[in-house]
Amino acid sequence: ACPPIVFLKCQRNPNYTTISVDNYGGARKAVEYLLSIDRNHVGLIAGPLEWLEARQRKQGWEDALRGVGIEVTPDHWSMGNWSSASGEAAFVELLQKYPPLDAVFCGNDQMALGVLNYANTHGIRIPEDLAVIGFDNLTESAYYTPALSTVTHPLRELGALAVRTLLKYIDAPTSNQAPEEIILKTELVLRDSTPST
Repeated sequence: ACPPIVFLKCQRNPNYTTISVDNYGGARKAVEYLLSIDRNHVGLIAGPLEWLEARQRKQGWEDALRGVGIEVTPDHWSMGNWSSASGEAAFVELLQKYPPLDAVFCGNDQMALGVLNYANTHGIRIPEDLAVIGFDNLTESAYYTPALSTVTHPLRELGALAVRTLLKYIDAPTSNQAPEEIILKTELVLRDSTPST
């Protein structure tokens, strides 16, 4: 017999229990917030699209813009590899492709750090000229200059829930427990890289 299996941070699979973070919802929430404060040119710095998380976050950004009738084109986004250096390079590319840019949503906090670094050294005022939101809520993001607005997700809870779920399956192997899809919520954490409303 197959041992109990729980998949973390993956796509839904009807045969197995999956536990993941709401990357799509978190990204959409971040972009909808930017739109709500009248930032109408929201660019994206995506993570590498072979990653499921990067694709889900990009889709959330796209759907938030389309939801208010903004057409999304390749000029509105660029791609990094999750590192700060790649975020900076992607931001330079984005500035060239999308001059009206007044906000940027970054696929993670590390790439957002690259954006902040470039902005600080090139006279782009954050948040006055450009609002920035990251994703992951790294411990360090509160200490960026300015402190980074970001999307937080409960990774510790994800790990604990995975263990609890596995133990439940091990304790009751004969009860035919149907596979579950568990998606953990994300929250927007507002700091100094977005204007206070």
